[in-house]
Amino acid sequence: MGKNDRIREILKVLQTYPKVSFNNLRRIVVEDKHLMAAQTFVDALKEGVISKVITREEGHYKKRKMVWYSLPEYSKEEDNYYRDLIRSIDSFKHRLEILKKEYPKFNDIEKGQILFSFNDWLNVIFSKIGFGWGVFASSKFSDLYQNNMPLLQELVVLSISRDPKRQSTIMNEFFLGWSDIEQDNIEEIDKLLKIPIVYEPK
Repeated sequence: MGKNDRIREILKVLQTYPKVSFNNLRRIVVEDKHLMAAQTFVDALKEGVISKVITREEGHYKKRKMVWYSLPEYSKEEDNYYRDLIRSIDSFKHRLEILKKEYPKFNDIEKGQILFSFNDWLNVIFSKIGFGWGVFASSKFSDLYQNNMPLLQELVVLSISRDPKRQSTIMNEFFLGWSDIEQDNIEEIDKLLKIPIVYEPK
């Protein structure tokens, strides 16, 4: 088997496993499929990276250093998804800075409403980060989550009032917003799952 043939064998594995760690890729190629010897695999993998038909990414899992390999088109899809997330986060931060300046001008109901909207938006961002981590298995998504957790704390700080009555008014807007979203989602899920509507007895 020639050098290019060995690279092609690794590419076939990467078509089945779009992104895989070095250890898992070696196990599949060398131990499970018996396609080539361990050192031959290492050499072919390096050649694939140099030829740019295989993408190598360094990262970490928790505190352990990891290296992943993927097809270039998969890596491009991941980069595009990550860049979109960064744009969303930058947009959120920009508007949060404006909110901090304008916040004292709002009444308590308006404060609750706008804080709920920011909180809802941030939950979407965090969900997209989690989805990115699940799909692409890259530590840059878990880093992104950790690095932006302080944004949630900033919203919590803004929502706190020393006056219990004002605090209750602000929080009521959160409860109303959460209730609306929950009900809308339940109705949509029941519709798609064809679950019959059950009316609660009065």
